[in-house]
Amino acid sequence: MPLIAADKVPIASAAGRTSLLVNLTGIFVQKLQPKSEAGVPVTKLQKVLANVIWDWFTLAKHYDRFRFSVPGDLAWLPDLSGALAHLLPTTDYRAKMWFDCYHNLVDLTDSGVFKVFARTSGYEEAGERHIVFAPYAEEEVVRYNNVEPHEERYWTVLSTIYGTALHNDPDALDIMASSRTSQSTILCALRHFLEWHEGLLTCLVALGKDTGASAPRDNATGIANAGEAARKYALCLDHYVGRAESFGVIQRFAKDTELEGLVPAVVLPANDELHHLRLKALRDNTVLIFAVQALCAELLNVFNGSGADLNRVDYAARSLETFQRLGEEHRQPMYWQKTFAEPPNSEAARACSELLRSAVTHINEDAQTTMAATNDFYAGVSNMLHPLYPHKRPPLRPTVPRILPKR
Repeated sequence: MPLIAADKVPIASAAGRTSLLVNLTGIFVQKLQPKSEAGVPVTKLQKVLANVIWDWFTLAKHYDRFRFSVPGDLAWLPDLSGALAHLLPTTDYRAKMWFDCYHNLVDLTDSGVFKVFARTSGYEEAGERHIVFAPYAEEEVVRYNNVEPHEERYWTVLSTIYGTALHNDPDALDIMASSRTSQSTILCALRHFLEWHEGLLTCLVALGKDTGASAPRDNATGIANAGEAARKYALCLDHYVGRAESFGVIQRFAKDTELEGLVPAVVLPANDELHHLRLKALRDNTVLIFAVQALCAELLNVFNGSGADLNRVDYAARSLETFQRLGEEHRQPMYWQKTFAEPPNSEAARACSELLRSAVTHINEDAQTTMAATNDFYAGVSNMLHPLYPHKRPPLRPTVPRILPKR
């Protein structure tokens, strides 16, 4: 099946259905904004859509009354900003392909696919892309692009519920997008873990080649970014533990709608116990991640010439003592005290690189997962959650993505 160029819409296609559903959500989210004429920030729209998509698939799979078709190319995917809606490459959107797996809506704000139906326009403000939506979508356009009346109705209800959450409680919206279930939490946490690992590894390789008295500014930025990824990793896991309050918020916004009592939609998977064991392992290893991060930050101070804070080095090193699968010397505080007391040298960077590698192996074994490159991670997530869109292949016969098993 040939790919469809997105700039050839309007046509009754996956691209047309995708664009129309994005516009329907944007129209209702825009109405709830304090200044509707300012439009909707694209990342906030993606957060609303991520929740809508999760409910859409879950309701369709577990309740006979909701016979929905897949929402075009829209897909729930983990992201560095938490879970967001992205577009799988069934359609040729003639835009950047991220990690060889998906298109980002941010890259498509000025494309034909988002202008044809609702006459939207994209602009940038404070470094963020916005879309201004038309006040409504014409009825004939809705029908022509394979959106049935009941689909339009329920998609609109879901968009209104989560659009209201965006306006009144964006934290609850974010938690429901990323940490709603054990499965979604694991995937989002692993995405942050990958960013942390790859960011630190890049900096350590660069420092290992630099034995001068100062480290490049890029390394300081890289280690800071890795620290932010570690923080988001821990926050994602914490959100899952405290998600009940956010559930209540969304249930309140769904009150007096056709979906009251059904949204946010969650059905426990058959392997939920295994997921919880993996979640516990990821949470238990948060200490390990922050200890490695702290030692790498002190390594950067050594290379910058300011010297390591040996109290911080000692505290981080003692945090490693309980992780038995690490190398024995890596669990000795005196080893790190001696390593960081030396002038800048490649041996210190090598020691941190070996610690990072050991930590990743430890977490993989604990959480029963295999960390791979980001491209491979997204290919796996896409094939697992969205089997309608096999990686780099034409779509198969429509089926409901395997987000959760049948009851």
